[in-house]
Amino acid sequence: RWINFLAERAKGGAGAVITEIIAVDPAALCQASTVTGYEAENEDGFKRTAEAIEGEGACLIAQLWHPGRQQLWSPVASPKGISDQPDAYSWTVPHVMSTAELRQVAEEYVAVAKRFKRCGFGGVELHGAHGYLITQILSPWSNRRTDDYGGSLENRIRFVREVAQAVRQTCGGDFVIGLKMPGD
Repeated sequence: RWINFLAERAKGGAGAVITEIIAVDPAALCQASTVTGYEAENEDGFKRTAEAIEGEGACLIAQLWHPGRQQLWSPVASPKGISDQPDAYSWTVPHVMSTAELRQVAEEYVAVAKRFKRCGFGGVELHGAHGYLITQILSPWSNRRTDDYGGSLENRIRFVREVAQAVRQTCGGDFVIGLKMPGD
């Protein structure tokens, strides 16, 4: 059904089709129906999806997602966050990721992008809107870090820049890299 849903957009004439959220981290799933980009057993399905959409002449772009502290679905798990600012919806205070943990998540983004490149996707979109992890990192309100990923604007954009540069290096110059972010 997922492949057919996306393929219909390509058949309708869309030049690019962007998937809905695809999780990059096994510790950050919202529900059982969330597509998981980190699981190798999904590669055959991803290849079939790419063949269907790219075969219609559209560029298929995988939307890579991490919710960060915004993890409303598990009453017992502590979500990962950029700082100790509570989630605006549940007021859950997240586990503050260390610099090493944040870099691990960055590596997960890159590994999933590499999987999509191998499966025939035309690119990835880093989901940086709706209060998810990348939004939390970019925002001076939610990012209270004092390390290389907090404080100045230059530091707050470091995560996105490092992920995008690593994806570019890994996937090549013909692979689309987008960023979804709020206008404010």
